[in-house]
Amino acid sequence: MALPKSTVDRERKKFVTDDSGDTAVRIKSPDTITVDATGQGDVPTTLDGEKIQITDGLVAGQLRLDRATEGVPILDYSHHEIHNGNHFYVAGTQDIANNANLDFLWVCPNTDKWAHALWELDSEVEMTMSLYEDVITSDNGTSKTVFNNNRNSETTATVLAYTTPTLNSGSLGDGSDGGTLVWQKTIGSGKKLGGQGSRDHEFVGKRNTKYWFRIANSSGNTGWINYDFYWYELVDIN
Repeated sequence: MALPKSTVDRERKKFVTDDSGDTAVRIKSPDTITVDATGQGDVPTTLDGEKIQITDGLVAGQLRLDRATEGVPILDYSHHEIHNGNHFYVAGTQDIANNANLDFLWVCPNTDKWAHALWELDSEVEMTMSLYEDVITSDNGTSKTVFNNNRNSETTATVLAYTTPTLNSGSLGDGSDGGTLVWQKTIGSGKKLGGQGSRDHEFVGKRNTKYWFRIANSSGNTGWINYDFYWYELVDIN
């Protein structure tokens, strides 16, 4: 039964934990709880030493507290989506010759399930990373395997990943088939000093859109790059 409104008058309360680790709020006498539940049926209004739970209709189990601090453990949303089986990644390492590129293509589907993406890269030599939006390809390239971060989940990603794509015409960032440059970063310095680059804020991909991610080596030497692209997919509720 959903309870639209409640107030709790209490002189004292405490968290109690039983041997199983379950935690609840115990209302101690003479504390009372008054519930406005007009039209909801009979509701007890005075509790003496009872465990209670008031909800708007969705119950996922008792709130559990850390034993040592009585704090509430909190997962960030990205971590939560790993547990839900909706978090994916493409990762690897590759040598890139001087004046050569490593290109990825990401294809976001035309659905309400959007990709919330982050990436981390580190290199042996100076490299420049660039992301282009709304590119048009004549060939998407070679499909990359996308892994689920929850290895117990059989959910597959809706975003598709490729390498070695072919641009339909023009050049990257030309505002036409080459799309629009929306992010860029250079890491490392010259032939001998590598670097690390990442995006700290989620990039939410636009639906029905292709993204070209280029890693360019102009350091003067061949160097390796480690890449880790990861994202969760979430249906927009608004």
